[in-house]
Amino acid sequence: MAITSLMWKSLDTWVKVYPRHLGIYPVGWDSSSRTAICHKTWKNLIPFFITMASSLFTGLASVVVLLSQIFGPADYPFEVIFISTLSLTSVGSIITLNAVVFQHADNIASSFNGIVKLATKLEGSPPHKTSHFDIVGIMLNVHVASHVLLPLIVGPCCLYLQLDPVICIQIYLINEANWRPMFNLAAIPLRLSVLGTSYEMARMFSWLICFMTLAFHLLINCVTYLKKRSIRITFWGGLTIDEYFARFSAFEIAITSSYIFINPMIALVMFVRFLGTVLCNFVALKNVSRHPFPSLCDFSHIWRTTPDHCNDHDAASGRNF
Repeated sequence: MAITSLMWKSLDTWVKVYPRHLGIYPVGWDSSSRTAICHKTWKNLIPFFITMASSLFTGLASVVVLLSQIFGPADYPFEVIFISTLSLTSVGSIITLNAVVFQHADNIASSFNGIVKLATKLEGSPPHKTSHFDIVGIMLNVHVASHVLLPLIVGPCCLYLQLDPVICIQIYLINEANWRPMFNLAAIPLRLSVLGTSYEMARMFSWLICFMTLAFHLLINCVTYLKKRSIRITFWGGLTIDEYFARFSAFEIAITSSYIFINPMIALVMFVRFLGTVLCNFVALKNVSRHPFPSLCDFSHIWRTTPDHCNDHDAASGRNF
């Protein structure tokens, strides 16, 4: 499974789409030398922390929307609840994954570069040639290009249609005239945080899919080569066993160094997605008024969820499901 030129071009496209003057990422890419670069200088990462702060503001606003819907101070339309739930899950993924990437940026860059060098030296794993239709390379480039729509279209449209969490809080939750002028002063920068969140979401997910896909393809090449060499050693004797174990040790070091950040990254993504799924289902149940909060948490009121009671409740409220 060769690493084609289109696959490498996806990282070059990522660098061009998200340029340095808009903020550098903790793990960058040098197109000329084809190496991953670690950026951990605080001065250079100020735009990165600004977008992270904007993501945090968007997440907090989504939490306020969902809590006010659950506890009853406000009644939001379904599209607002859906967008707020999706926004909170995405923001949680952004913050947790970026925290792992920033903490282990040096390990990520060194592991990726080590795997690239090892795969380049191994026989039978050319990193730039291909003689067949490269669907993986095409999909990687399409993936990076399609994520540009998030900061260019989705973010501005969300602001224009007044579906962002901040304006929803202002419209549906804050009704007192005394609080509205104070909230209007803070609403403008908080609403603009949606743009920073959409930009960081597009950049982070594009980086993740490109780097992880190339890294796993390189690992597959290394495993395939070592498997072939082990068969040759078995049939032809131990003439090249020292060379084999040297390359196997290099491969083992690359895997061990990547283990530090892959485990927490996968665990955090699974945890955030699980919370998002639970939250979406819980808010959806509350939105149709079948389960008044907090009866879901009180086993003595489990009768509220029975079909007979639901039918009585629907008939009393004049609803037909």
